[in-house]
Amino acid sequence: MSPSLADRLVGSDGPIVVVAEIGSNHDGDLDRALALVDAAAGAGADVVQFHAFHAARLAATVAARAPGPRDAAETSAYLARVELRTEWHARLRDRASARRVAFVATPFDEERAALLAALGVAAFPVAAGDLGSTALLRALGGFGRPVLLAVGQGGRPDVEQALAAIGDGAGAASRRPAVVLLAGPGEDPAADADVRALDDLRVRFGCATGWRDARTSHALALGAIALGARVVTKPFTDDRRRRGPGHAAALEPADLRGLVSAVRELEGALREAGAGSSAPSVGSRAALR
Repeated sequence: MSPSLADRLVGSDGPIVVVAEIGSNHDGDLDRALALVDAAAGAGADVVQFHAFHAARLAATVAARAPGPRDAAETSAYLARVELRTEWHARLRDRASARRVAFVATPFDEERAALLAALGVAAFPVAAGDLGSTALLRALGGFGRPVLLAVGQGGRPDVEQALAAIGDGAGAASRRPAVVLLAGPGEDPAADADVRALDDLRVRFGCATGWRDARTSHALALGAIALGARVVTKPFTDDRRRRGPGHAAALEPADLRGLVSAVRELEGALREAGAGSSAPSVGSRAALR
């Protein structure tokens, strides 16, 4: 029997999990969202990931960061346009299931997290900007499913507090969900990225690790796998020429297909290297459970 997605996310022996992060690249069009699920599945992704939020609520959260009223208004209008409608979630989950990929979404509030939990998602991605969102992290901890926690530019205290909040939500050590810490520069393709951060995260926090970047190059993702990453997340679109902040740095289907092929080739080579040595393979360190 093949391992479940949850086992693959944190296990040491199963295949690397490749996540196609569609995010809001559906541009507010359900048919396009469904087509992107099809395209990601066709390219070999294991997981399709969307962004789940209430537009008005998220707009209010980010308004304080906007440099001026015009930018705040533009942000609010954009979020309203690309909000993943409540009734779409089940449609996308079912389409993903039919295409034999897992459906997950990044919840930006507790209500959306509860909706996703009711739909049976196997894991909860968390945006780097929510490392300090204690209420959301506690809610996720209570569901008992793996949490893919993007650390972004967060420091050790930020990660410690986030893990503590997840643990508080679980209520007991035995119910604490597995956590995968996603290193990488996130949405900024020009940001500095050091795959060696994976070892530091693994040693400091005892968690499985993954990699997330918004670069069309595969080099850093493959380097991260060689250093033990169990998950690789890349933004995904059907056309980088589309307007919108998530398209320009995303992988198109041919790019994603190339990444998946390279990941499978690399993990095969690492498996053979591990089998030929008495030393543990690079991906065999224990994960937090």
